[in-house]
Amino acid sequence: MSAEHVYDISHSVMNDNYNLSNYYDVERFDIKEYIIDSLNNKNNIAFQISRLLKYKVVIIAKPTLAFNDLDKYIIDQYIMNGGKVLWLVDGVKANMDSLKTQGGSFIAMKNNLNIDDQLFKYGVRINANLIQDLRSAQIPIVTGYSNNIPQQNFLLGLTIQYCILKKTLTFKNIDGVKCEFVSSIDLIKNNIKKTILLESSENSRLILSPSNISLEILRNPPPKSSFSQGRKTIGVLLEGKFESVYKNRILPKDNSILNFKESSIENKMIVISDGDIISNYVSKTGNIYPLGYDKYRKITEAYAGNKYFLINLVQYLSDNQQLNLIKSKNLSLRMLDKKKIKKNRLTIEIINIILPVVLLSLFSIFFKLYEKKNMHKKSL
Repeated sequence: MSAEHVYDISHSVMNDNYNLSNYYDVERFDIKEYIIDSLNNKNNIAFQISRLLKYKVVIIAKPTLAFNDLDKYIIDQYIMNGGKVLWLVDGVKANMDSLKTQGGSFIAMKNNLNIDDQLFKYGVRINANLIQDLRSAQIPIVTGYSNNIPQQNFLLGLTIQYCILKKTLTFKNIDGVKCEFVSSIDLIKNNIKKTILLESSENSRLILSPSNISLEILRNPPPKSSFSQGRKTIGVLLEGKFESVYKNRILPKDNSILNFKESSIENKMIVISDGDIISNYVSKTGNIYPLGYDKYRKITEAYAGNKYFLINLVQYLSDNQQLNLIKSKNLSLRMLDKKKIKKNRLTIEIINIILPVVLLSLFSIFFKLYEKKNMHKKSL
């Protein structure tokens, strides 16, 4: 992911204190840039791992190219030596730009990153599917034309949803995180403690990959009764002593490390099946907007929960207690319960439409009576 797309969380567009650079030294690290060992003219793997270990937390944000064995080995040994990782990984290749550039539809394929075995060993599996959720954001779709002018309506995005935070860890006061084209995560039985951090609503369903993603589903959505597969895990915290994915396996052929570790000390990592959760909007002209900006409704902090959520995750992984001020910030973004609205529609309409009119009329009557009484006293 480009530096521009993670600028707000790393440095902050609004010049506020809610960014990682205010509390940490934030740098970009290219895992494929090696120092060549002058003795054997090969990549110095030991030095590469030592370079990575100077960082307390590594954020792997929306990788798009497959990791080779050497990449995986370096990340694995970083973890075995106590390094913390925040994985932000898509299960399928899908984004809103694909809908625009490919005529309103595209085939969502599995995101082959060659890390399935690695994450499985640590305790999770990111599935090659898409979660569709009725608790979703609205996006503008052209639904017709009037005098050759396109008419737009805001329709439920289904794959762009408000993910639900479990009330755990340090983000008890944060609610409402926007996720795009997320996949479900399976929890693998092993000795690692697992805490679900982020999930879909109960009104969800899974679409297996490969699958056709089209704007037509927004114009003609499937029946709501089909969204009945329950909550799906999107983000999970893993804690414990991790086993190396290279335990009892042949190490990468270029390996020059003698201190291979088969397991870690007590450690932790977080896996989220959405790479775009960290991405701020960048316009075609290069303007950078705050993380949480809704480009369709032009609202700056429509999804501000993303930023606070991610900063708190880094805080938890790094054991940094200097960010307590973020914990106490109340940030709520609550969706309306459509089932309750339908059931209590008449009551809601009376309260929101008729009651204010009645109260205003009563106030007007009492005010006129009060004025009339005062005028009568003055005339005496």
